[in-house]
Amino acid sequence: MRRGETVRRIRRTPAGTDRYGDPLPPAVGVAAIPGCGLAPHSAADRSSPEAGESSGYGRDGVIGGYTLYAPPDADIRRTDQVEARGVVHDVTEIPARWQSPHTGRRPGLVVTLRYAEG
Repeated sequence: MRRGETVRRIRRTPAGTDRYGDPLPPAVGVAAIPGCGLAPHSAADRSSPEAGESSGYGRDGVIGGYTLYAPPDADIRRTDQVEARGVVHDVTEIPARWQSPHTGRRPGLVVTLRYAEG
């Protein structure tokens, strides 16, 4: 996308254990992915059992997300997080590479993103 925006992929990798066998904090790798498009989820896509339910502390939860259209060579995994428009989102499904059945062209990667707060 010529006028796409840049998102940041956040990947946490287990770092092993220390000399006492205790787990070390995961290593965090961040990579910029330019040329992306974001489409907000419809209200139906955002509905879930958690939406609008009280947390028990007098707050209601807020759920949102995007469909991310990334370049075909974008390295995004199901276990990653993506920072888009200043908010960190979880990748909720296995990213899908799509291909034209007519030309074989592979224009990109589709990733479902979700965030929840409250």
